[in-house]
Amino acid sequence: MNKYKKMISGCFTGLDKRDIDSISSISMKYEDRFPMVSNFRETIKEHLKDKGYSKKQVDDLMDMYTAIYTVGFMTGAIVYSMTDDVFKDRLFNF
Repeated sequence: MNKYKKMISGCFTGLDKRDIDSISSISMKYEDRFPMVSNFRETIKEHLKDKGYSKKQVDDLMDMYTAIYTVGFMTGAIVYSMTDDVFKDRLFNF
């Protein structure tokens, strides 16, 4: 995931690389906590292996998946948090 930190921090300016590590760590704990999420990761790995990808290719693609998952987790948490702001507290007018 290290090679994707620069890409993530470049897209989300102001986000410290340590924050990316923290978000990634929390997202992986979430994944461990909910089997349906970790099962999805394993299904992707098996699919890639079945398609004939080498171990290195699978590892590289799963590293990219982790980066995408981290960004998705981060942005999803923000949107979930904003839902209360928008609908409950009427802080934004969308």
